[in-house]
Amino acid sequence: MIFTLVSILKETLEELLVSTEVKEKEIARITEEREKQKLREEVESQIHSGLRRTPITYELFLEWKAKFDAWKVEQMKKGNDVENVRGRNREKEKREEGRLSGREVFQRMKAAQDEGFEEGEEDGLVERQKSDDEVEEEGEVVADKIREMKVEG
Repeated sequence: MIFTLVSILKETLEELLVSTEVKEKEIARITEEREKQKLREEVESQIHSGLRRTPITYELFLEWKAKFDAWKVEQMKKGNDVENVRGRNREKEKREEGRLSGREVFQRMKAAQDEGFEEGEEDGLVERQKSDDEVEEEGEVVADKIREMKVEG
């Protein structure tokens, strides 16, 4: 009887402990979801407030263009290369220093291949004329194959 009471109390205590752990996990999950929702709302509000900028009109563009042109003239007076501010011409300068373009590389390769051609060649392939010994050897090989075929048949 005592054993039964102890077993029942033990099971009840385990159920209480498990249920409190489950409740704690559920509370933690709910608080995390609330924090994530708050962060989402903050981000969305920042996005919406950031999108409320001045719309571009033709007049505003002309104002900006006038300021930009004035800045450009000022930079030219100082001796700065305005066109190369963002490095647009650096690639062209490097190419002109000695680097070949893809087209130039292929043209040079073709020229190198064309130098070795003889008359009557196509695509650099040359048919080599066989010597008399090679012709005789080929004839013997063919004759041997014919003999083998006659023996088998």
